[in-house]
Amino acid sequence: AEAGGGAVLRAVTRPVKIEPSLALHLQKHKVAYWARPDSSAVSRTLLALLPLFWITGLMLYQMRSMQGKGGGGVGKRVDRAAARAGDGVDRTLTFDSVQGCAAAKFEIQEIVTILRNPAVYIKAGVRLPSGVVMVGPPGTGKTLLASVMAAEAGVPFFSCSGSEFVEMFVGRGAARVRHIFERARKAAPCIIFFDEIDVLGRARSSLAGPGQSQEADQTLNQLLACMDGLDTSNNGVVVVAATNRYEVLDEALTRPGRFDRVVRVPLPDRQGRQDILAVHCQKLTLDEDVDLERVAELTPGMNGAELAGVANEAAIRAVRRQSTQVTAADFSGAIKYYYSSRGQSKTVQRIFSDGLKIL
Repeated sequence: AEAGGGAVLRAVTRPVKIEPSLALHLQKHKVAYWARPDSSAVSRTLLALLPLFWITGLMLYQMRSMQGKGGGGVGKRVDRAAARAGDGVDRTLTFDSVQGCAAAKFEIQEIVTILRNPAVYIKAGVRLPSGVVMVGPPGTGKTLLASVMAAEAGVPFFSCSGSEFVEMFVGRGAARVRHIFERARKAAPCIIFFDEIDVLGRARSSLAGPGQSQEADQTLNQLLACMDGLDTSNNGVVVVAATNRYEVLDEALTRPGRFDRVVRVPLPDRQGRQDILAVHCQKLTLDEDVDLERVAELTPGMNGAELAGVANEAAIRAVRRQSTQVTAADFSGAIKYYYSSRGQSKTVQRIFSDGLKIL
């Protein structure tokens, strides 16, 4: 406002409501007045809102990245999963690398023969198997069998995990399934391997609340649709899956025509454990006192992965002694360490009793 003598008075206050009587009083005495926001206050407000703008922009960017181009296409994660197609398989693997599961190996060998010579089976009127699910405890060699199957057949190998198809966005898992099967059909004959298929193929339940299982059901339905027709087209696409929870799989997924064969991969017996140890000890220098048959007797119930760990631990103990030769004492210590580190001290006492303290 302009005071007498032409002086200009300026004041910064909070927003106020001007009474009509005050405005009339100022006009009556010809006092010019005006009001406007303080520029420094606007700057402070914008500065305070800056973190909110940054967080909102980051959230929008992440949502757009997860949804993919156009909102319904295959996102970056699908490309990373599909990029593993044909990679990561050791082509030097043979069925000699798989021990301790003779029955399962025989069934997989037969499927490899079918992939190599499909014309012979088609001529005989055989419907080529479209899917194989391997069932067994963890560490029994299901993934190794799938890798050997691809290496022996000499075909592309599409490997993925069931958890890669579980998303919070409806339709994302189904898009990934379609994408992998499209690439597989172009690369046929080939193998699609789903590890931990129970995550993707769990039985549908009507007990779930609205929206709770919508994404999972859509993904499973897409998998069922993609596998339909594989049993009649004979196009060389074989779906191989592995699980240790066969009982939770949807019955529509495990029926013949989708997964034609259920291959059981059990824990190895004593002879199987000895054969597995022989494979894992090929690169080790064993002392004359090492008896793999006795080692197999001292490792009841162990799977292939655990036996590989015992052999590796024995080699580490040899290096710890500054030696390159693995002795019976190294294996004995490795077995004791395995059981004791997992809280199975009673097992150590049981298997090393009755004169078996030394291999």
